[in-house]
Amino acid sequence: MGSARKPYALGAEFGAKRLTRTGAIARGFQPWRGNQFDGWNGGPGYFLHPSIREKGQQLIKEYMDKIERLMSEAFPE
Repeated sequence: MGSARKPYALGAEFGAKRLTRTGAIARGFQPWRGNQFDGWNGGPGYFLHPSIREKGQQLIKEYMDKIERLMSEAFPE
């Protein structure tokens, strides 16, 4: 995120602090919401963090299921 190929990614997720001359938030980003992380139940972010909050438990379960499958293949009983 935020690399030279996609410099807008961090601004899209966390917003922008800088205002343009007209007083609008830079590059059409939402207002800044970074530096407010208070666990996954709330905090910063406009798309990535809300998605993690919404699907976090499902992602953890899928991840752990894959780990269990790999472990059982590597160390069969």
